[in-house]
Amino acid sequence: MRLNFAILAQDVRILDNGGLEIVDPITDLSANDLPAIHSEAAVVVNFVPGDAEEHELGLKVTSGYQNDCIEPYVQKLNPAKSDTASIGHVVYLRDVALEKVGDYRVEVAVDGETLITLPFTLRLKECPTCEEK
Repeated sequence: MRLNFAILAQDVRILDNGGLEIVDPITDLSANDLPAIHSEAAVVVNFVPGDAEEHELGLKVTSGYQNDCIEPYVQKLNPAKSDTASIGHVVYLRDVALEKVGDYRVEVAVDGETLITLPFTLRLKECPTCEEK
């Protein structure tokens, strides 16, 4: 199965016509507090049309600190419905709690083989009204 594209985004909306509205691709996430949970963040994965076999999609969010897996995700992929239909999936990261600021990555794998890594950095928001004491 060949990957067409994968995007980590602030939000993804599924439109009435079945299309996707991808809002703000992510390279940096900001949080007010830790652990950070971004309720709308999602990974959009799209595969090249024409694959007639079943596959297994795996996502793994890991931290750059100890290469710890924070949240594994596995889903069975059904075959494409036609030779021209691409296979697309949206996976929301609603339950992923990021414990520390720093570098993270989402690894996208099919049948156990990592196809792409989507890096991002978590930062704490600066508080313009806060004063140092």
